[in-house]
Amino acid sequence: MAVELRKTGISVVGDMPWGTHFCCFYETKEDLLDILVPYFKVGLENDEFCLWVISSSELLTVEEATSALRKALPDLDRYMAAGSIEVVSHDEWFLEGGAFDLHRVVNRFKQKVDEALARGYAGMRVNGSPAWMQREDGKTLLEFEGEADRLFPDERIIASCTYPLAGSGAAELLDVTHTHQFAIVRRHGNWEVIETPELKQAKAEIKRLNEGLERRVIERTRELAISNEKLRTEIAERKQVEETLRKSEAQLVEAQQLAQLGSWSRELATNVVTWSDEIFRIFGMEPQKVGTTYQAFLERVHPDDRTAVRAVIEDAFKYHRPFSCEYRIIRLDGAVRIIHERGSVVDDAGKPIRVFGTAQDITERKHAEEELRTSREQLRALAAYLQSVREEERSRIARELHDEIGQALTGIKLILEKTMREPNVAPALEPALGVTNELIGRVRDLSLELRPAMLDDLGLLPALKWHFERYTSQVNIKVDFKHAGLEGRRFQPEIETAAYRIVQETLTNVARHAMVERAEVNIRADDNMLRIEVRDAGIGFPSGSVPTSNTGGLSGMRERATMLGGQLTLDSAPGTGTLLTAELPL
Repeated sequence: MAVELRKTGISVVGDMPWGTHFCCFYETKEDLLDILVPYFKVGLENDEFCLWVISSSELLTVEEATSALRKALPDLDRYMAAGSIEVVSHDEWFLEGGAFDLHRVVNRFKQKVDEALARGYAGMRVNGSPAWMQREDGKTLLEFEGEADRLFPDERIIASCTYPLAGSGAAELLDVTHTHQFAIVRRHGNWEVIETPELKQAKAEIKRLNEGLERRVIERTRELAISNEKLRTEIAERKQVEETLRKSEAQLVEAQQLAQLGSWSRELATNVVTWSDEIFRIFGMEPQKVGTTYQAFLERVHPDDRTAVRAVIEDAFKYHRPFSCEYRIIRLDGAVRIIHERGSVVDDAGKPIRVFGTAQDITERKHAEEELRTSREQLRALAAYLQSVREEERSRIARELHDEIGQALTGIKLILEKTMREPNVAPALEPALGVTNELIGRVRDLSLELRPAMLDDLGLLPALKWHFERYTSQVNIKVDFKHAGLEGRRFQPEIETAAYRIVQETLTNVARHAMVERAEVNIRADDNMLRIEVRDAGIGFPSGSVPTSNTGGLSGMRERATMLGGQLTLDSAPGTGTLLTAELPL
């Protein structure tokens, strides 16, 4: 540890550490003032409490000491008024009731330094002349100096003892010197220091400590240089982490603006809500200009949605789970916007402490969805109308083929048969009769294909049975037909038409793609639903990969089911066949 050195003001002595106890031998009053005036001047200037005890053995009085000190220190009165220095007489300090008590005097030094430190002084500087004790009892002087020497090294005190040479013998001078760390004496007009072994040892120790301190300073300086270099590197890197972060934050702000999506958090303990700039913009507020709380947020929620929003959030708190909801807000400008919000709850030891999430303005999307929904409904209605028109047109064409063209061909056939009964005419007309019969068959098939009359006349079940017989005879694929709830029952015309066309189209696809000799059709009806299943054990196709040639037919079937409020699904896999399921509400 470094030793704190204090200026003594005595040029021959220089700087000394706290705990220094030295003595000064002088011949004249001038010699004494030459030492003590700068000694106390430096102490006052360095914020030390000063005590100058003028003993009866001195060649000096209190008034002379004060006057000499004032000449060197013009503002002495200020120091004295502040209590920074006391100049006291021998009797005032050493005696009490005319008696000298060694331990009381030593304790007074201890009390004085404690008081000085308590008042904020750096320490205490003292001078006294215990030479008068030589006349009383030389032993008392040595005991006093010994007690003082034991006290001072452990205290923030620098103490000097002055002895007039005229009143001291050689033996006394030697004894006094040995009870101090060093002595100063004036010889041939110059002050000299008489060092004791202890002083030399102390100086050597101070030198050693200072050298060690210097080494540590060098080492520490080197360490600091290395640390500073690391710090500069870290600062440069931090500036680069910060720059990257700034860019990321800027990109995040841009992304939030483009997506109209902002982030928020709420501390449950304080009920303080933090919004990103985009949240402020969504709510029609200037960013960071308005304080936010959960209650302030609820006030912006549309009154009709407020209860539902609060219930969703409280449910998330209760069960510590994420939440998602849509609600309307009323902006400060009165505009109503639609918000989609997502949030998560952070808990500590099972107790929710924070909730955070995102809020997105989906007003335009909702409007677009509403327009799309309306367009789809319009398209569906148009498709339903077109289907109805198509079926009506099929029926009309089928009737015309059956009633007009079929009857005309039948009339031609009858004429040909009658004419062939005449002699020598039959061989010439037989080809025409064959063509006529073929046209009659084609017209009948085309009429049935367009719209089997029995579907309108007899209903779904007879029409399907007729179709399965005709299908098997045409493509050589047997149909295993199972049904329930169809016998003797009629359904709404659009239901019967949709069911018949779905089965018809599905079996057509089986003939084209499945490469099978058998198909299964299962139709069941109750009071609420007509369910159709068409299954084959053919080659199948990957899920999600519908054969291109089947796309139009499948879309038509789905559209028929959807228009009636139902649904149609198709399940298939390579090598496992295909299952089509349609459900039509009744």
